[in-house]
Amino acid sequence: MEILERDSSGAKGHFFEILPPLSCGSIYDPAAVVIDENESDKGQVLLLGGWDDTESSITVRKVDLATGVCTAQPSSLLCPQGRLVQDCMAGRLLDGRIVCVGTTHKSFTSDGSSEEPEEEEGLHTMAQVLEPPPHDSPSDASWQWRALPEASVLHSECAGCVLSDDRFANFGGKDASDAITSSCQALTLDADGARWDSIPPMHSPRRGCACAVIGKCVFVIGGVGSRADEVDEVYEEGLGRWRHLPCIRPHDSQVYRAGSALL
Repeated sequence: MEILERDSSGAKGHFFEILPPLSCGSIYDPAAVVIDENESDKGQVLLLGGWDDTESSITVRKVDLATGVCTAQPSSLLCPQGRLVQDCMAGRLLDGRIVCVGTTHKSFTSDGSSEEPEEEEGLHTMAQVLEPPPHDSPSDASWQWRALPEASVLHSECAGCVLSDDRFANFGGKDASDAITSSCQALTLDADGARWDSIPPMHSPRRGCACAVIGKCVFVIGGVGSRADEVDEVYEEGLGRWRHLPCIRPHDSQVYRAGSALL
């Protein structure tokens, strides 16, 4: 693990500090969400899903960045039997709840056969929210995952983040035909339930991109697509429109499946 630090003296500016390795071992492609930082010198994150040496995991781990200690949480991700979670995206809403969106795919037995009927094979969308127990639950009851409606359009390898209006949105990715798409959707969780709505598509189709919200603008960077390695985009939430960024990234290299966070 590494963390971007700021030198208070100004001599070094910004620099990356190497942190202790994860106590749970190597994890590939998990979703990370910042949680309460008051209990650690370096902060804490939740790691959702990801892959270990063998297959994908539905485990949720709390990580102390100062020590690398990983603590498995009591509530694992929801996943239908015979399937594996992949392409997780996650974000924390203003009330503390955590939304996780992604896809699941079939798992295989030791002889290479699928564990589910043929008509159920392939990628499926999944969406869920980690929320506190009902008010009448025992005082020691833990937060639990609740399944949400699936997105109307299958997206894998897309980017996702929480918008300024507290909706969780995903951008681009691959559709059910394996084509790279520019379409975008937003998930609303309110007193009326949960629903997905389309938001204006990006100018360029892209998958494996990174995104972050600054103010009321969503910046979508890189990925793979027709012009994804040439042009980055910004979505102005208030106006509901996309613009190409007028600047070019300083490095002549592809940004693909990179993480992103606002400092």
